[in-house]
Amino acid sequence: MKPAFLDRLLNALALLVLAGISVFLAARWQALPSRVPMHYNAFGEIDRWGSKTSLAALLGVAWVLYGLLSVIGRFPALWNTGGLQITEANQTRVYAALLHLLSSTKLLMALVFGFLALCSILARPLPAWFMPVTLALLLGNLGGWMLRAYRSQ
Repeated sequence: MKPAFLDRLLNALALLVLAGISVFLAARWQALPSRVPMHYNAFGEIDRWGSKTSLAALLGVAWVLYGLLSVIGRFPALWNTGGLQITEANQTRVYAALLHLLSSTKLLMALVFGFLALCSILARPLPAWFMPVTLALLLGNLGGWMLRAYRSQ
């Protein structure tokens, strides 16, 4: 299945975010202190510190997740579509909606990891809105595209 323009755009934006934060980390690497924030509680307060190499690991996880979601997107026949009935007539519409879900999830994931890395690089706590907004965006994204997929049956 060939990705639509929306999917290509979302993937490109996700790659730009990941590449941008990776370049920013590399450019600031020498100036970073040996200990940086590595974990935040539900209120955005720093509650664990780690070495600056942990930031590289954080970005590594983001890149691996992006890659895995990209590979998964290439094989729609292997997707677990839950209760969706995939037929010859609806296959294109349902898979398109689910591919949009994967592409938008990759962008949201890149933004979340990028923001977490940026806050850690700058040794700043997370804003109080971070957790509720992140959850709302991820759940809204999932719910919206799944609803669209179910309506495409």
